[in-house]
Amino acid sequence: MNVHAKNVPEKHFISMGLTPDVTRKRYDVVVSGAGPAGCIAAHLLSRTHSVLLVEEKQAGAAKPCGGLLAQEGILALADIGLEVPASTTELPARLSCRIVDEDHESLEVCLPQTVLNTDRSALNAWFRELVSEQITRLYSFAVIDVQRRGTALDLVLCGASQRYPVNCDYLVVAEGAGSRTRRKLVKSLPPFRTATQVVSPPVRGLESFYMIYSEMITDFYIWVIPKSAHTVVGTGLRRPQGTRQTSVRICHFLRERRGWELSPSEVSRSLLTDFRSETDLWFGDGHILCIGEAAGLVSPSSGEGISYAVRSASMAAKIVLSDGAACDLRDESHGLIEELKDKRRRADLIAQPGQRESYLQLH
Repeated sequence: MNVHAKNVPEKHFISMGLTPDVTRKRYDVVVSGAGPAGCIAAHLLSRTHSVLLVEEKQAGAAKPCGGLLAQEGILALADIGLEVPASTTELPARLSCRIVDEDHESLEVCLPQTVLNTDRSALNAWFRELVSEQITRLYSFAVIDVQRRGTALDLVLCGASQRYPVNCDYLVVAEGAGSRTRRKLVKSLPPFRTATQVVSPPVRGLESFYMIYSEMITDFYIWVIPKSAHTVVGTGLRRPQGTRQTSVRICHFLRERRGWELSPSEVSRSLLTDFRSETDLWFGDGHILCIGEAAGLVSPSSGEGISYAVRSASMAAKIVLSDGAACDLRDESHGLIEELKDKRRRADLIAQPGQRESYLQLH
């Protein structure tokens, strides 16, 4: 069955397979959120299912992120036949990770693993390119209501001063931190930090990803990442107030302690999920599947979320493709949950200056 949506401005639709004036009212799957998790889920499901991808923001909206891809994310992409194209990488393309403890006379440790250094805007564009021509994409719209009707779901989408009804078999919630749909359905969200990040001109000789700990600045860590034409510096704060002042303070601190000439220009901030315990996680219910940061899947030790987005999206797609015959998403995610709990323990240890020195010397 088709429904006319002539009052919805054409700029909100990106659909190669359907015209903006006539869209389907029913889809096998609606994916809410067009970040890495949502795009991967839509990519995997569109081969066999009709998919509507809904995104509350305009296409291409960015968030503060270092753009580093951990080995787990690279392997997860390889498992579904994908490889990050070289065109998305920055220089240096591979970064070693150095942990610096400024609370103990600048104790410094180089970790054995490396990370892939990407341009996050280019990486996001690549994820969006995975969304095939068969998928209808609707930007600046949000899911504002979900009603169950047997195993089917009745949704209401809202945007451009319009309400738009859609029916589907599955809803995949991939809306990121502060998910509107999760908040509506379970009335709970995990705890958050405020990620704040500044862009500075490049620092001469900086060729590693630095994780710098200083109790006088933050109880998280300061990230410093070299890019081809600039340096990004950021941290996660418990309170959203004073992010700009904190960013300036961090740059002064690093100039004094490390000799890095940092001149912050662009300042951005966003929510960053701060996983504390398993009760912070919500994977959905029945034919509603919650993935990525919307589910609470973000590393509490580094703030990295792309690897969890890819892996949880793959798991959700497996469940939909089996038409629910596979185990539920929480059971399927058991390995991710245990990984997060282990990282939480490590984050708690390294956050304590009295424990950090011993921990770093062992690693």
